Amino acid sequence: MNDWTILPLGECAVLVQLEPVIRKDVHQRILHLNRQVARAPFPGLVETVPAYNSLAVFYDPQQVPATHTTRQEYVQHHLKQLLVQPPAPQLQEPPRRLTLPVCYDPVFGTDLAQLEAELQLPAAEIVRLHSSRTYHVFLLGFTPGFPYMGILPPELHCRRKTTASQTVAAGSVAIAGTQTGIYPLSSPGGWNIIGRTPVSLVNPDQPSPFLLQPGDEVKFTPISREEFEAYENHVPA
Repeated sequence: MNDWTILPLGECAVLVQLEPVIRKDVHQRILHLNRQVARAPFPGLVETVPAYNSLAVFYDPQQVPATHTTRQEYVQHHLKQLLVQPPAPQLQEPPRRLTLPVCYDPVFGTDLAQLEAELQLPAAEIVRLHSSRTYHVFLLGFTPGFPYMGILPPELHCRRKTTASQTVAAGSVAIAGTQTGIYPLSSPGGWNIIGRTPVSLVNPDQPSPFLLQPGDEVKFTPISREEFEAYENHVPA
């Protein structure tokens, strides 16, 4: 029995849906399918958009061969053939691993006090738990370059803030639900802010403007406020 479904998304896209969960192994299958489509594109393919447990495939109906009853049936048939193929070794890419410094000082971790009360944990333990894991980047969204990463230690699972902040500083590291994320740009936001990284996640002058990509593995390392300021003021030669 197939553990996937393919659903129409209007007249120019379909959605490949796996088990509706946020889990690394499910997401890795989505990334693998995404690489399969890139390696064996069908005529008319426009782009693909991977998410937690699904892959949206966009196409130009005018370019899709008219060999099936509808152009969408052709696209679905092509994707089904890829889905039943065994994993190809050449498509099993090792994850890119990055370590990001984070200052958890209360001046940056503006919601730490609130979280201490909600989670019944001291701030030092919240910091220890948050920086103890390596996080999987599931997708980018909300604002350009915002990484949705997981999974948090169970002790840190928490609600979003009741009232969103009107302005969250760029580089702010936050948690909500079972995930952690980083605000790449100054923007409104409803996640709980626990620190800030001096590393910029967006560089529009680069061919790939976003530091993080789906499938990356991220580890946070705590730094002091002095180290944060020294990093922030450092200008590469």
